[in-house]
Amino acid sequence: PLGERRAARAGGGPVLVGFAAETGDAAGQARRKLEAKQVDLIVANDVSRAGAGFEVDTNIVSFVDAQGQEDLPCLPKANVAAALMDRVEALVAARPPRGR
Repeated sequence: PLGERRAARAGGGPVLVGFAAETGDAAGQARRKLEAKQVDLIVANDVSRAGAGFEVDTNIVSFVDAQGQEDLPCLPKANVAAALMDRVEALVAARPPRGR
């Protein structure tokens, strides 16, 4: 997986985000995928919930990373994307400068 290749590189490489469209325990599945895929963040959603999934204009997601889980309320998908970009920006800013 890409996460393994990145882990082998000095300096860490890019921030990696995975996605978990699940039914049932989406956050639990996301935690397992976070470790297995060696990514920085998993965006998890239970596609069986009303207002979430593929055929609606809203989504209900959880951001799962090594520090824990943040559950977002039902939001328009554009707002979910903006929140994701904010989270990725924070992850990038927290990284040590390259070459160190």
